[in-house]
Amino acid sequence: MENFNGLDLSKIPVVAPPPGQVSNFVDPPSQSVLVGIVAYVALCLSAIELSGGRHLWDIPLAKLTPTYVRLCNILANVYMVTAMLIKIALLIQYRRIFHPSPVANLLLWFGIVSTALIYIICMCILLAYCVPRPEDYPLGGWVSLSYSNRCRMPSAYVVLLSGILGTVIDIYVLTIPLAFLWGLKTTVKRKAGLSAIFLAGSAYVSRTRSLKIC
Repeated sequence: MENFNGLDLSKIPVVAPPPGQVSNFVDPPSQSVLVGIVAYVALCLSAIELSGGRHLWDIPLAKLTPTYVRLCNILANVYMVTAMLIKIALLIQYRRIFHPSPVANLLLWFGIVSTALIYIICMCILLAYCVPRPEDYPLGGWVSLSYSNRCRMPSAYVVLLSGILGTVIDIYVLTIPLAFLWGLKTTVKRKAGLSAIFLAGSAYVSRTRSLKIC
């Protein structure tokens, strides 16, 4: 319902903006990425508390409780959502910057669609194979043998697939702006400085990808 008593509801905010702010209905800033990061960090801390941040070979089987296994499963899915949103947000931001270029627009849309598809497929696989089914609960639920046998191989493939393709996407996301930055009509010094910023981001991504919780 866009009109009510002659009022265009599509142009009226839910609440009045605070002083000094103007409602933005076109491309408003979103806190979804921040929420995802906060949720992911909270889950990581919970997993560390349960396992002590140790390798799996340093954790006794008694520690693999249903709570721990369920938490690892949730953590994997939250990571997928957060990683997907961050990368798509970067690509959308690049699209705003390089929008006049048809080539950049095509490359960025390809990146957005590919990123969404890869992570959604990975999440669907985890949800299909790594969530206990009704017949698993009488046998132990999250720690039942039937659940473990069904989830083990698909989850291993998802970890491998998301790791490889996630790294490829990271490189893709960081390469696009570099390619267009060096095509700008500006000084070499400024181009090098901007490139260094993106390369620093690449190093950070590589570092964070080496961290494992579950």
